[in-house]
Amino acid sequence: MGIRAKNAEKNEYAYLLFMQNKKEKEICQSVGITQPTLRKWKAEGNWEEKRASQAMSIDTILSKSLLKINEMLDKPGFKADEFSKAISQLKHLKSGENIKVDDVIRIFLKFSDFLQTEALKDDTVDETVMKIITQYQDRYIHHLINKENDF
Repeated sequence: MGIRAKNAEKNEYAYLLFMQNKKEKEICQSVGITQPTLRKWKAEGNWEEKRASQAMSIDTILSKSLLKINEMLDKPGFKADEFSKAISQLKHLKSGENIKVDDVIRIFLKFSDFLQTEALKDDTVDETVMKIITQYQDRYIHHLINKENDF
């Protein structure tokens, strides 16, 4: 069915809070939505999977993948084609070419948390600076979204 235009901002805000591991009740109160709405958005957007995937680092994935490749090498009937594909995917993963908009948003959220902490210690990091940075972050995210839609 999709999210109505007037709820798109609320959905995005709820998603950001969810990715920060906020509790459902807290998200609903902050965003001004009901728990059934939040649960629906979580299911439609696969938020649980996205949050779980953020916990697994690229290095962890690479380590597990290398173990799996080692198993492939030791099995009878080793298939060079499968091995080649696995190595290619690992190279692609390590290169960072697979960075998605969700990854960028997650990094920006962590950076925002960092800035808020720094603002307590550094008078030059004020609300104006944080707003300007946020505006550029938003512009970059929109740039990435438009770039993804071009393909």
